[in-house]
Amino acid sequence: MKYLEYRQVAHSDPPRYEFLWGPRAHAETSKMKVLEFLAKVNDTVPSALSQYEEALRDEEERARATVPARPGTTVPSRHDPLPRPAASPTPTVDEDF
Repeated sequence: MKYLEYRQVAHSDPPRYEFLWGPRAHAETSKMKVLEFLAKVNDTVPSALSQYEEALRDEEERARATVPARPGTTVPSRHDPLPRPAASPTPTVDEDF
């Protein structure tokens, strides 16, 4: 299996070539993980990188493809805020010891 696919850009004169993700890269990592790594080594945040929106869409597509949703439900993005736990009731003081 290949990590990268190398192909000529259609209708390019002179010929130009591009690298695309291969099947092995798709299986082993995600665009978001690559952006997180690049952001870390460049001392920035992933959202500051130009490919962030594309990586976010890719994450959402991967989530939909791997988690079958029940009818009428949605699959949250990993970037959605986590739900907060319900507040526990305030303990009462029992005065009849």
